[in-house]
Amino acid sequence: MALTTRQLKVLFTIEDTGIGISSIQQKDIFNPYLQKNSSTDRQHYGTGLGLTIANKLLHLHDSNLELLSTEGKGTTLSFELNFEVLNDTSSVSDDSQGKYLSDLTTLRVLVAEDNAVNIMVINKMLNKWNIFPKIVGNGKEALEAVLLTDYDVILMDINMPVMDGFEAARKIRQLQDDKKSLVHIIAVTASIGGAIESHPGYKYIDDCVLKPFPPDLLKEKLDKLNLLKIFPHL
Repeated sequence: MALTTRQLKVLFTIEDTGIGISSIQQKDIFNPYLQKNSSTDRQHYGTGLGLTIANKLLHLHDSNLELLSTEGKGTTLSFELNFEVLNDTSSVSDDSQGKYLSDLTTLRVLVAEDNAVNIMVINKMLNKWNIFPKIVGNGKEALEAVLLTDYDVILMDINMPVMDGFEAARKIRQLQDDKKSLVHIIAVTASIGGAIESHPGYKYIDDCVLKPFPPDLLKEKLDKLNLLKIFPHL
């Protein structure tokens, strides 16, 4: 199989005209649990994990977030990702192709995630494996999606607005349709250590991956699910 490759570098830029970040606060902006706050504007309080997680996810792809911000004017975040463009210069059989790429095209995947950067990263992972998932922004939308369509697996973020991942998983397990209620649910969370396993809602999920996770770990789990789908009596 004769293959040629070339690299395509894409620059992503996210810009707003919000409150901005001072030069002093910019030094710690990627540290966990640190976030701009103000005693007079409490709407900006939070855990401060978003940028840290996003930056760690980008590190998995040999990239990082670049910050440019002016207090009172706004903030610009940018990052670059390299994409491998693959050209097949020969005619190959289906059997030969199978050696290079697992066939996950029939795996029906639902992603429940509310963070735009996380959505971009996980969607890129799945697309690389010929998986084009349905994406929803919270647990309520995930439940509604399951009612409409049968999925093989749900990648369920735990901390989401409207309805969190544990509550969504509990409601899915209570559905009368056995095929829908037994869908494989993989929790995707930034919880540290065994904290997630001690949660009462942990019993409603089948598996868990911690953000940021290596692509190979998710691929391994999806390969096993796909094998069980093809050979259900294994």
